[in-house]
Amino acid sequence: MVAAVPSLSQAKYKIFDSPFAHQLLNPLIDNYCSFCLRFPEEGKLLTCAGCHFSKYCNVECQKKGWAAHKLECRRLKKVFPNLPMTEVLFLSKIIDRVLFLSEKSDEFGWEKERTFESLLSHRQLVTIIYREDIEKDGPKMKHFEKILVKMTTFRAEEMVSREVFFEIFCKTSINSHSIHSNAGIEIGMALDLGISKYNHSCRPSCAMVFDGVRVFFRPLIPDVQVDDLDKSFISYIDVGRSRYRRRIDLKAKWYFDCECERCSDPDDNRLTALKCPKEGCEGMILTAEDEEPMDIACPECSAVLDESKVKEGQELMKRLPPSFDPKCPAETVQEFLDQATAVLHPSNVYVTRLQTALLHLKGELDQSLPSLHKSIYDNYKARIATPFET
Repeated sequence: MVAAVPSLSQAKYKIFDSPFAHQLLNPLIDNYCSFCLRFPEEGKLLTCAGCHFSKYCNVECQKKGWAAHKLECRRLKKVFPNLPMTEVLFLSKIIDRVLFLSEKSDEFGWEKERTFESLLSHRQLVTIIYREDIEKDGPKMKHFEKILVKMTTFRAEEMVSREVFFEIFCKTSINSHSIHSNAGIEIGMALDLGISKYNHSCRPSCAMVFDGVRVFFRPLIPDVQVDDLDKSFISYIDVGRSRYRRRIDLKAKWYFDCECERCSDPDDNRLTALKCPKEGCEGMILTAEDEEPMDIACPECSAVLDESKVKEGQELMKRLPPSFDPKCPAETVQEFLDQATAVLHPSNVYVTRLQTALLHLKGELDQSLPSLHKSIYDNYKARIATPFET
């Protein structure tokens, strides 16, 4: 009797280990293998004898990486001592792959999930909906022109036309993802045609776990099959932020206004709650940064926070930095935190992020993690997908 083999639609998890292209961030070239993007077990990396730039954890990785590095190696030697930007090296690899596939068959299985040609590009989005958005996106187009100049210098006579490069640039921008270490540090970028099939949700049903360039794709909630694209969603951005901030990030890079289940949930306003005006009351005044300010009664004590105070809280959240540089003075973060705690509810996401940043800058994060994790978990558990029972 032959045992039944589960179909792809019944898969509980999936592994993506053959990206169309990937690139280690330049500043980390001495820390991780340029091919597998893992930290070397022996603690020592082998340097490419040709370009003296790329490094590998062993001979096997160096051999596997040669197909993508061969042309790059020659170009790096030509432009030495100038080092192209990480993004230029990444996009150049994609150009090489596109040109290779236009002349030969996909003998390496890069397009086993979907073809590069099938990827949605900004131009298609513009044609359908967002023409005015992209035309007004001055910073994006300025960045493209900058990358175009640097790419032309790097590839020289091997450079493709501006039209072809713009199409590659657009498709890569909207379909690529960051690669993170086990500690959550961004170490590289990749374009995986399989992963690019999955749509976004601020309440994701699946997560990506990284092992170097290898991605372990697993469901976060029961009864979700990872190959069911109607139910399997990932988050393109940091879900630990308010709806207002999430939508800004998504609009800036992916050119759409998120209307996912979580963004449509009024309860998400708990993340941007203001303090009750009555001293000692722990009630939440629910609002959001971009909502119309108005008088709001506390659901616990019925005390009313007037329109001017609501607007003050909304404007404060808009002014607070979305992130902090590790070199930012702790005193600066403390000033922001003092402003926030005077107006915002203790469980407000801006307050918890400021507290985390301050503890990190003071070197006190490790000993504070247990209580901080509980606070963050309690804050988000009602607004994210229900996890598996443990």
